[in-house]
Amino acid sequence: MFDLYELEEQTKFGRVGKIKFDKTQITTPINSPTNKEFEYMHKSPHVDSDREKEFDLGVQEEWFYEDRIERWEKGGNTREHMIDYIKRKSSDLKSDINLLNIRFGSDVDTIQEDILTSMLELQRNLNVDVIQTPIPNTSNFEEILDTTINWRKEENIDKPIMGMIKDMESIDILSNYKEDEKIDCYGLYSRYPSVPLLERLKSELEEENTWIHAFSVPHSYYQLDYEGTLGILNNYYGIDTFNHFVAHPKSAQRYYFNWKEMDEEEKKQEIQTGKFLKLDDYGTPEFQKLIEQFGPDQELSAFCKCEICDDNTIDTMLADYDYTHLNERAHEILSYSLEAEKVRSKISSGSAEEYINSKEYPRRFIY
Repeated sequence: MFDLYELEEQTKFGRVGKIKFDKTQITTPINSPTNKEFEYMHKSPHVDSDREKEFDLGVQEEWFYEDRIERWEKGGNTREHMIDYIKRKSSDLKSDINLLNIRFGSDVDTIQEDILTSMLELQRNLNVDVIQTPIPNTSNFEEILDTTINWRKEENIDKPIMGMIKDMESIDILSNYKEDEKIDCYGLYSRYPSVPLLERLKSELEEENTWIHAFSVPHSYYQLDYEGTLGILNNYYGIDTFNHFVAHPKSAQRYYFNWKEMDEEEKKQEIQTGKFLKLDDYGTPEFQKLIEQFGPDQELSAFCKCEICDDNTIDTMLADYDYTHLNERAHEILSYSLEAEKVRSKISSGSAEEYINSKEYPRRFIY
């Protein structure tokens, strides 16, 4: 059993703590870049290379859909090539503590025990700092937990296990496993956030003083008509760390192909539909709406103090359209890092409620 989380400040509106590993401690709440977002920061001309090293927690999101599972099942050289590819992607992570989120496509209902074990071995090969319990869509939840726990014991793996929450029932099961000291922390699939599930996290799991990480958090929430986000203020529900959703590889490939087929004018129009995180209200408006409201010469530093916004107006952000998306995503990571410091300060000073109420979109979501 690993005693990972140390609570420093608990209020009705958020909590501050530390996640303790031998090699570092992570102050929470905080966002955690994915390997793709580290790549965006690295490629952005506005971000100093040393900036990437300031993030304590990173996440690699790895999709397994049906045809990829079929190739994985072949084993041998086919699987080795897949593992090598995954390892190359993991090299983009510059953080001290790294997680692997194994995500299954909607076409994967279950996996055999030997495949599950091989995915646990994959995490060992990548030298992640926490072992995640991979959960396909309809698999027997307790069987997967037991297999993971037994594998850790039999292989003498000295790393914590993160039990994955996917629905209400899984909370009951995981609470029992945590009480029996079989798992060490919680992960939450959060692509489509369930308000009742989040409220239950707050009312029950938050009291355990256990680290909770949310995977695949959306950039914009459907409950907010895709116009805003919760961001760092997911912490209201007891979530200590989170990372953003990474698109399904096939969706990303389709977008890339369509982008390559566009002419210059079409690309200029397309990038204006991209969203910009605006932390004065936690809105995520499209660039074209920002232009309509503020004009193209509006300095982005009015909304955010990250280095990308310090260097750009709306117009200059859109001018080099091949860099707009990566700068936009790098801005999101950097701005949340700055925002995390502010939220921790508000919680510690007892002004978190007032701060939440000052942000239109979190206020709408929570209340």
